[in-house]
Amino acid sequence: MRANILSLILIFCALQLPAQQNISTYVVRYKGEDIGTLKLQQTVRGDTIHYRMTSDIKTRFIFNIHVKSVEESVFQNGRLLYSAVNRTVNGDEKVKKQTKAGNKIYTLSDEGKSVVLYQESIGYNLMRMYCLEPVNISKVYSDNYQKFLPITKIKAHTYKVVLPDGNYNYYSYTNGICSKVEVFNPLYNMEMNLRN
Repeated sequence: MRANILSLILIFCALQLPAQQNISTYVVRYKGEDIGTLKLQQTVRGDTIHYRMTSDIKTRFIFNIHVKSVEESVFQNGRLLYSAVNRTVNGDEKVKKQTKAGNKIYTLSDEGKSVVLYQESIGYNLMRMYCLEPVNISKVYSDNYQKFLPITKIKAHTYKVVLPDGNYNYYSYTNGICSKVEVFNPLYNMEMNLRN
């Protein structure tokens, strides 16, 4: 009981701390045209970091496609506590996933089905890759695929992440911040550039 009260006091004190907020906007380009934006909001309050990423992309492949995504993750003392991925395509929900920390485990929820990942701590996920260059980091947690993916350095300040479906992304950094993401897929290639 006493430990619970102490935890509540610590959380209340953290909420009273002033927050530092940073918003980054990326322009999404396909075949030389701007087709949408990706916005990443990072809020730091004490030892807690909250990330919220929203994207709105409209383009045409064979038919019109409108993809909207909202992703969130919360880290405390460098450990992932919670993350969620929600994505709709042409108004239909396609992805709804959550990752929740427990005691030495994570509970993964995908469309209402839950499984357990026996992992004491997740300290780096794909959303953090936008804010922190993966220097000496060899793997990254994908909140969407709910598994770890290898990171390969391909040249100075540029890293490759191969997705489970065989597609891959390049992440390029300027002063430790992701300035460009290149998405490679057999059907299309896209680019996301940080707006100055």
